[in-house]
Amino acid sequence: MPRTSIVVFDNALNSQNQDYLPSRFILQKEVIEQLITNLLEGDNESLIGLVPLAQKSANDVLTPTRLRHLLSSFAYQQDLYKNPDHLLALFQSDRSLHISQLSDKTLYIFLSTPVEKSDDVFINLLSMASKGIKVKAVCFGDAVEFGNCLQKESGFSNYIQTLIVHPEDDFNTSVLEFLLDGDSKYADEDLEEAIRRSMVEK
Repeated sequence: MPRTSIVVFDNALNSQNQDYLPSRFILQKEVIEQLITNLLEGDNESLIGLVPLAQKSANDVLTPTRLRHLLSSFAYQQDLYKNPDHLLALFQSDRSLHISQLSDKTLYIFLSTPVEKSDDVFINLLSMASKGIKVKAVCFGDAVEFGNCLQKESGFSNYIQTLIVHPEDDFNTSVLEFLLDGDSKYADEDLEEAIRRSMVEK
């Protein structure tokens, strides 16, 4: 069944931290590439948009598309910036999902930066869930505390799921299984290694 998905990724400056090797940012890019592959291979009518938490300029987002080369190019070209804005990223995601005519909608969000205005972030996530949007949050690094709260507070909602990842965990495997509900049949170890090398070189 085709779906519209928005992937919010954390490109704040502290995403360069190497407590999750090779870095928080590189791991996100690897998983996002795999996620895009799975979603598009699963249904070529699906749409995917990308939203950075920290944006160099206003509305520096990629609205939902099924064009793989645009998705890969946008993800690869993203850099690290100061001042992540969680609420702006959620607003942009909500609007992008709202205008989609596909009924199956999912927000994938990676959080590794401290979540300021955490109450407002939670309310926004809950609001999206109340509209029938499935929310899958991956919390690691400095966002683990927020992830713990999100797990407790959103327990009554079938639409919000949270994964907490620790440095000793196998990031790629655990996150992909969580995001894809265990169905990662298109995972490609060679692609993963190529992405890793290109990100390190960048």
